[in-house]
Amino acid sequence: MILVVGGAGYIGSHLIKELVNSEKVIVLDNLSMGHDESVD
Repeated sequence: MILVVGGAGYIGSHLIKELVNSEKVIVLDNLSMGHDESVD
């Protein structure tokens, strides 16, 4: 299990797309700068 802080931002969302194929991913983001559509 991997925790990604800032996962709705540009870099975090690309990192999640790669990690989700092999790991369980938890995303933590306050969405002040990120995009909620980047995270399921």
